[in-house]
Amino acid sequence: MVDARVARNWASFLDPADWHAFAGLPKRGRYMLQAGVLVLSPRHHRELLEHVYHRYEDTGGEQMNYEMRPLSFEIQERNLQHLLDARFNALVSMLLLQKEMELGRGLSPQEITALLTSEYRRNYFLHFAGRHELMVGRAVPDPRPGSF
Repeated sequence: MVDARVARNWASFLDPADWHAFAGLPKRGRYMLQAGVLVLSPRHHRELLEHVYHRYEDTGGEQMNYEMRPLSFEIQERNLQHLLDARFNALVSMLLLQKEMELGRGLSPQEITALLTSEYRRNYFLHFAGRHELMVGRAVPDPRPGSF
């Protein structure tokens, strides 16, 4: 059985404005800013973070991305976004999904390890949001020469 609210949530990912609106925010925004890696300073961003903390309730938990949607919205409302190279925050769940769609099937544990090793070489940071189980007890050696 398909949960209609979950289906609508996933559909909202197709358009940034819809993604914000699904969380009860105004239907605006050109981006879905992923809040996993942010470059901030207290002097320049304290008011923004305090505003989001005090203004918005955590409605929906993980499925609604915790504070990410209101923070994404408020950053854009203030025109503070400066997009980073995607290699600074490569989302493991999206990398796995892309590979599974290419192959038309799920990945074996060995294929997951190989993909993560390959992506670790290509990216500056792998973000395991929603896939933390892939990190627990599975140390992948650093494949770069001279790494400790």
